[in-house]
Amino acid sequence: ELARYLAEKVEHHIPKETVTYSLEEQNGNCSRDLPRLVYVCQLYAVKHLAQTLIYGHSNHNMFPTIMHPNEFFDGALVNYQYDNMKISETTKTYQNQPVIKELYRRHGKDLLFAGVILKDTPYSLEDKKRSAMFTAKLARWLLQADGVILTKEGGGHPQIDLSLISEYCAAVGITSTILLSETGSSTGLASEMTLFNAGTAANLISCGRDELIEIKPAVRIIGDALTEAQRNEEKKIDVSNEVDLFYDGGKISIWSIRDALSQVGDNYLTTLEL
Repeated sequence: ELARYLAEKVEHHIPKETVTYSLEEQNGNCSRDLPRLVYVCQLYAVKHLAQTLIYGHSNHNMFPTIMHPNEFFDGALVNYQYDNMKISETTKTYQNQPVIKELYRRHGKDLLFAGVILKDTPYSLEDKKRSAMFTAKLARWLLQADGVILTKEGGGHPQIDLSLISEYCAAVGITSTILLSETGSSTGLASEMTLFNAGTAANLISCGRDELIEIKPAVRIIGDALTEAQRNEEKKIDVSNEVDLFYDGGKISIWSIRDALSQVGDNYLTTLEL
């Protein structure tokens, strides 16, 4: 309803700028010598109301699928997370997908944007391997990729999938670049990857790291503050829940703030290893 309301308000407005996104060779001048890059976008479904929807359907148990990148801009993906918000991307981010926009910007100049592979995050190791193999097969034999960019939703075990995809892509001659938000490693960025084989990825890029920040007490609260019963219920879900801090102020993990970090690069934070 909110999306419809906002759209109606600008329905007859003339846009200030029009941008055309096309995978076609620009004026026929795209050099065949340019490397072909594929973006692998890995989604995560935890449970009902905690997942990303694809055309209104859960991504759970989907097989790796080739999608036209413009489908992201058209709203094919919708964030349906009431939980785990800190490790998922907003609908706004998907409709303005930064990796896709950057690949389009460079398409025909120093690379060829070959397409997007959309996949889920399986739970079992057997399914993870099967999905990773199929992803590498699509990238190599259908999209003829020279390189892939890998991103994920979710926290720990989805990183195993990125490691496996990178490994299987390397086996068929595809170079991998992985984007990853750090979650407090004390031994460097590479240790953030669960079961990560550093030899299979050419680049491991940080999209920022978890840290504690100070927030001030809320000046104004719209709606009622949490009751003691609600607060206790939150603690049952997660004993580390920091809901009180949003009212009272104090130190809070940056991960607890919606969209403060993005695992697809929709922010200005990064980490430089020294």
